[in-house]
Amino acid sequence: MPILQFSLLLFFIFFIPQSFALTGEKITDSLISNGATVEYQDKKAYGSHQIVLSAPKRINNEIVIEKDRRIEGELNVILLRLPPSLSPSESFRRGELFLAENGTLQFQCQQRACGVSSNWAVDIFDERRLTGRDSDQYYIAGKIQLPDAQYIVTIYFVSNALRQNLAYITYIKQASDTDVWVNGYLLNRDFVLPEDVRISLKKRLENNPGLDLFLAAYVDSDKFNTLPKMENAVKVPFVLAQKKLAESLSINASKVRMQFVGAFHSQIPVDGERVWFRLFLF
Repeated sequence: MPILQFSLLLFFIFFIPQSFALTGEKITDSLISNGATVEYQDKKAYGSHQIVLSAPKRINNEIVIEKDRRIEGELNVILLRLPPSLSPSESFRRGELFLAENGTLQFQCQQRACGVSSNWAVDIFDERRLTGRDSDQYYIAGKIQLPDAQYIVTIYFVSNALRQNLAYITYIKQASDTDVWVNGYLLNRDFVLPEDVRISLKKRLENNPGLDLFLAAYVDSDKFNTLPKMENAVKVPFVLAQKKLAESLSINASKVRMQFVGAFHSQIPVDGERVWFRLFLF
């Protein structure tokens, strides 16, 4: 699907009253009457692109994303300037509603729950114009089913430092043989992967021998009063997880490495574990 065609569809979805029929003429007329403009459109090279599914955080001067997904394909980018009358919060509301009704909403955050705006602008999207107040940002990510294919879509809404209302849209056409692997996968207490996840991860490792599997180790800070105790608490569980994953994926145990994160996490698993791991492939 051409970028312009898709951008017009997204304009229709998010910024045009839903009573309009989905025709090129009415979309175009509505765009003009609503005052939205395309700042630019771009198409990135085919490859593996990151879909952010959690609010980015800066830890030790590095951006940490607890959950994301890598999608193979051609990344399309559209930056829209919205009319002053259409606030980021209203744009977000329309986008979230449409995704919920016509696709799958995989992640959303609002205002300060999205973290620091400059992290999104500079580190995630490499677009400084998106920097604004943390209370003026919104993000959604999900899937939309269109007649020709399924698309992975993300939209970051912000009122930037110049008080411009912007929408930064990315989309990737979903391949028909999409795998189910998602970076940031939360391991269960038995360290056993569901079969579909195991097959997907094994295939990725086979196709990309230079990649390693990292176990990000988290702890509940309420259960430990010193950093050394936190670090010691993850050692035995890591060895067990490393052994089980290596056997399950038919790889050398040295390919399964640990990264201690500690108490820097957004939430504790529902079952109240003292120590838990998320999987990342890098």
